Amino acid sequence: MITTNTHETTNGSQQTIALLKRQIRQVELGHLLQPDHSLPRGITSGLAAIDQVLPERGYSRGTLIEWLVPGSSGQTAGYGAELLALQLAQRAMQGGGSLVVVDPAEEFYPLAARQLGIPLDRIVILRGHKLEDLYWSIDQALRCEAVAAVWCAATSAMPSFLVDLDERWHRRFQLSAEAGQSFGLFLRPDRVARQPSWSDIQWRVLATHRTSQQRSERGLTEQTPPESTLPDDYWARPISLQLLKCRGGRAGQTLHLNFDTRTGELRSDAARRLESLRPRSPAADLKTTAFSQTG
Repeated sequence: MITTNTHETTNGSQQTIALLKRQIRQVELGHLLQPDHSLPRGITSGLAAIDQVLPERGYSRGTLIEWLVPGSSGQTAGYGAELLALQLAQRAMQGGGSLVVVDPAEEFYPLAARQLGIPLDRIVILRGHKLEDLYWSIDQALRCEAVAAVWCAATSAMPSFLVDLDERWHRRFQLSAEAGQSFGLFLRPDRVARQPSWSDIQWRVLATHRTSQQRSERGLTEQTPPESTLPDDYWARPISLQLLKCRGGRAGQTLHLNFDTRTGELRSDAARRLESLRPRSPAADLKTTAFSQTG
């Protein structure tokens, strides 16, 4: 007669369930079925608050990431998304590779990238006026093993670029980023959140600003006093990030950051300790000169 050890059977079932959970997790993240220790490590965003809601405590190579900014126009400057995307590009380039910037409106300011530690001799800027040519260039750059990241932003100078994005191209971009193990870093207006998306990660930027009453309560008038008399947090711009989509991650989370408009520094959750916030109107946009060429 064959006897069965109930304890051993239970342990075996639990191990099988645990293995299946790991395998399902790996499929969700787009990886081959392999032991956990061999999974590719993520690249940190530089902010613990962001890393904690991502599946590998950072961004995985071979992913398409979108930042959706307020407003219905194609303009994406002035909300901090450019900074977040370029900081990630700089970290991705530390392992080698170039940054490809797709800039049909000739608005990209290379010196701002250099201030973030991105070598100018490793930046490739692509310009053109035909959507099909631009999209083909993005697709090929994402697939190239010599490219660490492809950065592109919607622009009011070319209203259809990255706004009315054909689903076929979107899917190709996602597959090409995965094949080339590069990052696709897209800045788009938030009205596209209603469209189908093939991005792996999608952030919505909810920019906020201080009201005149709040400034007055802190002893600040509309006429800016001498910089030496200003409090340290005067230049801080609160920014909130909502994670709309994340394959294998914790979608639905909202993070609060503090953006220093002088230095470009981002800090986690500092804004909530400063004051109460209200949603910011796109009409009140304050563009940071770091990402706008002043001539």
